[in-house]
Parts: sequence; C-alpha cells; structure tokens
Amino acid sequence: MLCLAAPQGATTATDLVVVTGALHDGRLPTHAYELGDGGFRPNLEVRARGQLGMTSHRTIGGALVRVAPEGVKVDFPSGVELLVDRRCRVHVRGAGATLPALHGIDLVLADGTRVVSKPSGSAGREPLRTVGVEDANTKRMLWQSRRRVRTAAHRRDPSLPSSGLTYHVLGDGDVLYRCTERGPLVLCERIFCPAERRREFPERRYVVVGDALSESLTELPRRLPKKSTEYPDGPKAGQLLAKLAPRLFVRGAQRPPEGAVVGTVVPMFGDMRLELEERPKSVVMLKLTAPSAALPVAEWICGQSAMLQLVRQDANEPGRPRYFQRGVRVEYSPRRVR
Repeated sequence: MLCLAAPQGATTATDLVVVTGALHDGRLPTHAYELGDGGFRPNLEVRARGQLGMTSHRTIGGALVRVAPEGVKVDFPSGVELLVDRRCRVHVRGAGATLPALHGIDLVLADGTRVVSKPSGSAGREPLRTVGVEDANTKRMLWQSRRRVRTAAHRRDPSLPSSGLTYHVLGDGDVLYRCTERGPLVLCERIFCPAERRREFPERRYVVVGDALSESLTELPRRLPKKSTEYPDGPKAGQLLAKLAPRLFVRGAQRPPEGAVVGTVVPMFGDMRLELEERPKSVVMLKLTAPSAALPVAEWICGQSAMLQLVRQDANEPGRPRYFQRGVRVEYSPRRVR
C-alpha cells in the first residue's frame, strides 16, 4: 500500500559537512553531498546511452527512463525503481510516495540528468502532459499528451522548461532532497526517505564548499592594510589565517565526530572549529573559532552571496566594531551547480 508523505522528521536534525577538492568542471557534483550515490555505481560501463526508443532514454550513468500513459519509470543500476505518476507524485517501490506536484516536478539524478514531468491536471485522470530529459549532451521530449507516442517523439520541443519544483535523487535512488544555494554552501532538506533508512539521512544538511572558504582566507591579507593603529592585531591575524587555510580545509569531507550531540560543529586543524549558526531571513553564519580566542576569529555571512569578515577580538568593548575593515567577498557560489 502506498502512503503519502510530506517532509519527514528524523532522529538526526541538521548537520554540517565541509567538502574540499570535489569540484568538477567548476561544479560541485551531488555525490559530494555525502548522501549516497543516487542509485548509480562507480566504474559501471554503460554501452548504450541516449535514445533507446520513442519514449525511452538511457542516461549517462546507466539509468533507464521510460514513459507510458501511467507515468514515468526510472530504473537505477542499484536496482531501485522510481515512478512519477499522473499527479507527479514520486513513488519508491515498497516505501510510499510524495505529495502531488500540481505544476510538475524536476528530478535531478546523481549523474546530472534532469527528468522533467508536467501533469495534465490535478485529478490525475489524464496522462502526463509532457515528459522530457536533459543532460550535458541531450535535450529530448519523450512524451506529449494527446498525441500518439510516435507523433510526440517526432515533434520534440528542444526546450525543457523547469517546473519550479526540483528534487535531487540521492541515497540508492530512493531518497529525495530539495537543495538550495546560500553563498558557498548548499542546504539539503530531506523530502522523502524510506522509514528504515531515516537514521542514515539527516533531515537537513548544509554542504560547505571548502575551496571557496579557503580561497577567501588566502585573499584576506591583500584586502587588509599592512599596519593598523586602530587595531594592530588585525593585519597579523589576516596573514596567519591565510597561512592556515590549506591546513584548515583539507581535501575530502570534514564532518562532526561520530556520535556528536551537535551536528553543526566541525573540528579542524589546531583545535579550531567551524560552527554553523542560522540567522533570520535565510542567512547563515559560519564561524571559525580558536581555543584561545574569546570571539570567533573569522565569520562568513552567507545569503544570496557571501562575505568573509575578520572579527576583532576587542569587539566586546564599548564603541568597538565587530569586524576589521570591509572583508572579502566569496566569489564561488554553488548556484552554478546542477
């Protein structure tokens, strides 16, 4: 029996993962989110890809997308089957389904393929209005309602408009997340997960692009004066952080210790820590703390864009500003990520 599911609760709430050295062609691939391979298998040889029939498509990673009047079926190399029905509910065999998407749904697979489905109406009595697939090399319309299958395939529209609702398919192809960008990080919010796997996948995960934070620390001394009578320790602190940047953000994934009560604090080199704090209006603060400092030594303020600020250690004194100089804009944003 299928059950409808809204975003689900979890035994783990929000956690933080810092990923460095995972950029590919300037993008952060979804496997860097540390939320599974999305049903694809490394080193899998895909001999036949692209169009397999009028309404079938083999993705770059080997998933098979097939369209029929009942909906869209995706078969992953992992063996997981995923179905989008006429109301754009996403079903995982034996695990339930999401709520209907009245304006359609985009599924982003872990190999970069986008599967776009739009319903004919809210009742689900008619077949899907349109279904298309898109990857780095291909844009294909697989289905257009009220036309015979063959006619629809021959009259493909090369443009595939977004539905406005996008889910990333992670886990083994059986877990859905909504991923949004906030400066140099991605917020992954769990939408659907089989009940028996909820302990594996946090309700919310922030994925930080460590490369961007490291580069901003390296740039910091160039934006600061060599000497300062107002705050003499400022230039020295900037130079020290720039030297520490490669040791703080090391290649791979950095995460909280196993079993940590607080999942938003990541230990770093020299007993330093990166802490995440959520602020109003979708602003996120990343704080770099040192064991001997009364205040964070640096803070990244992340919203639609991001800025690195050097924190003055005398900021608690009356009349003192919190930050030294104007800071460094973080240039990289995962907005360019598929």
